Amino acid sequence: MNYYLAHWYKGSDGAGDIWQPPSVGCVGCMDLRPLAAQGTFAVTEGYGFFAYGDTVDPALMPGQIDLGNNLDGAIKNKRDVQDALGVVLQGSTVKDVLWELMTTASDPTGTIRSKPIMPGHRRDLLLYLNGLIRAEDFDLNTAPHKQQVIENIHIAYRELRAEAQRYTVGDSRTETHLRMLKTWERKYRENYQTFIPSDLPDEGTREPRTTFADAFTRADNTDLNAADTSKEKNGVAATWQWTETQGDSDIQSNELGFDNDSFCFNRCEDDLSSDDMSSYATLNRAGTADFVRAGPVARHNASAVSAYFMQSQWTTSSGWDLQKVTTGTRTGIGAGIQSGTPATDEKDEVTCDGSTIAMLVDDVSKDSVTDTSFSGQTRAGVAGFNNSGADRVFQKDWFCEDLRDVNSLLSQSWIHRLPHIRM
Repeated sequence: MNYYLAHWYKGSDGAGDIWQPPSVGCVGCMDLRPLAAQGTFAVTEGYGFFAYGDTVDPALMPGQIDLGNNLDGAIKNKRDVQDALGVVLQGSTVKDVLWELMTTASDPTGTIRSKPIMPGHRRDLLLYLNGLIRAEDFDLNTAPHKQQVIENIHIAYRELRAEAQRYTVGDSRTETHLRMLKTWERKYRENYQTFIPSDLPDEGTREPRTTFADAFTRADNTDLNAADTSKEKNGVAATWQWTETQGDSDIQSNELGFDNDSFCFNRCEDDLSSDDMSSYATLNRAGTADFVRAGPVARHNASAVSAYFMQSQWTTSSGWDLQKVTTGTRTGIGAGIQSGTPATDEKDEVTCDGSTIAMLVDDVSKDSVTDTSFSGQTRAGVAGFNNSGADRVFQKDWFCEDLRDVNSLLSQSWIHRLPHIRM
């Protein structure tokens, strides 16, 4: 295996522009860019860490820094890496340097480098690059990058609290930040006050809430909220709203459809109690043309088109792909399209657990990656793209849940859709 530090490449995947690895054949990648660089195609800034099975001609990867061909071997060109990223690194192997960039050399604000790796709901740190390359337990009291993790949580809490203040008394969204505090307290086994910035008041905590669902079984309409039939919250009928954050979607024949030639994102305008979550969608398709895709969305930002999502797709290479969108700009974060033939009624899942982002199809894992861009985002949804022909792709139903707080409130109509209950 060969490892490189290099710039991302602005390409196209049939549904519009997208940041991709700089050369074909990439089998694993990690985004080290600041958030602002991820969210624009106007400039090429920042770097990615890329793994290739074969050596890559420098002419095909301008500006590449060759790191060597052994994760556990001495890193090559370390000084060039330090100069490129503006940081002094202590590690001596490729793996150690990558781990350092994810931990003690990370930037909780995301303004100059990537944000820190965060533990999953079982308090484990997992680093993926063409498979799992490092795993260790996380203890907030002893972790070398404790301060980066706490600062990252403080930033998330501040944003959640500001969002909560947009709503009126009686709206459950006014307490999202307090439910998140309780989730952090349980996850890290630390008093919740640790996670409140010193300049903000202690407002206590609230017990978490866990699930949302929509089967889209209502009359055809361009307005996703014209009726609330089949929407659920904690397993009972509910009246929460959808927002079409990008593109145009509509209800068609008791399914969710997507506008032609526009990548569509739809956000459930209510909050889970954790950013460790799973989002599921059941697929349907009509027609045979290329370049249609759809899938669930997780950690959707409450005010921007920023989220993780997977897509089942029919293109020149059909299969499943894991991506993120940062203020409307897409980046491929997985190991490329996982080849296969998506099928009607398949259950697609994207799971965010700490900094591990995974996609599953019918309970079978297709890809897992490490990405640190988004944390503290507690909303979910669905996305899709249709071409301009007769071919269409639809979502038949959708469901999302916290990873830690699955409970008896799940509606019986949805229990059979869950691949596993995580406790």
